[in-house]
Amino acid sequence: MLGKARFTIGFIVGSIVFGSSAFATTTILATNTPDGGYLLCFNSKTKAVTYPGKLSCPTGTKALDLGAGWGEDGADGLQGPQGIQGIPGIQGVKGDTGPQGLTGNTGAQGARGATGAPGSGSAGTSSQQNYWKIIPYKDIVVDGSITEWSNAKTVVMATISPKNLPLGYFSLSANLSGFWSTTVFDLSAKPMVQCYFQDKEDYDSKLGTRQWGEGKADYVDWTSLSLSVGGYAWFLASTDAPVYLVCKSTGTLQDFGGQIIATPFETSTEMTGEIAGILKGF
Repeated sequence: MLGKARFTIGFIVGSIVFGSSAFATTTILATNTPDGGYLLCFNSKTKAVTYPGKLSCPTGTKALDLGAGWGEDGADGLQGPQGIQGIPGIQGVKGDTGPQGLTGNTGAQGARGATGAPGSGSAGTSSQQNYWKIIPYKDIVVDGSITEWSNAKTVVMATISPKNLPLGYFSLSANLSGFWSTTVFDLSAKPMVQCYFQDKEDYDSKLGTRQWGEGKADYVDWTSLSLSVGGYAWFLASTDAPVYLVCKSTGTLQDFGGQIIATPFETSTEMTGEIAGILKGF
């Protein structure tokens, strides 16, 4: 192996010295490394080539750079195939929220708009109003001999007319109270009082028909009594006949009275057809 190596070196050196392409250089390029090449020294008299192991040759020899030169650049190689695209990287951690920015300056106030046109709605109606009337307290004296209801004493307790209310339709409510007198009749007779609303025309006829809102009270084991009566009235002209609050009793009453409340209907329209005929004939 060593002999082959020496032959190879001698062949290379001979090619460098005696070949047509042999050259000498005054600038040492070798670095005595595999990458930079090695410096050899040639003795022209003895034809010997030596390796000094340093980057200078002794006097009488010529420096030879072995492997220190570079040839021309070769042609570019073919482009290799495109590599496979790598998978996307993991998303980084979200950064902290930055501090809130400074509040901007307040803009100048805009010009005042023009005043809108007045609305066209109609005026609202006033709230519903109730009307009341006091029924003065009084005594109703009855003969102690009355035992039949047909002979009961009849008294007009109150009158409601167009003079008391505006024209229109009203619901009526009467509340009365009083005491039975125990000195003028036999308690075993069990007296009774009945109150109701009635038109003046029906009251004057003495027939006792067409009465409404009847309220009754009997004597049982106590002397005080109270009753409530509901009815209605309507006045379409100032000349309409009044409505009476009538009470009938078979016993004497003391301090008997109370009040009447009239509540107007919000709207009232006359019925037509058969219903209207029944109402008008009532």
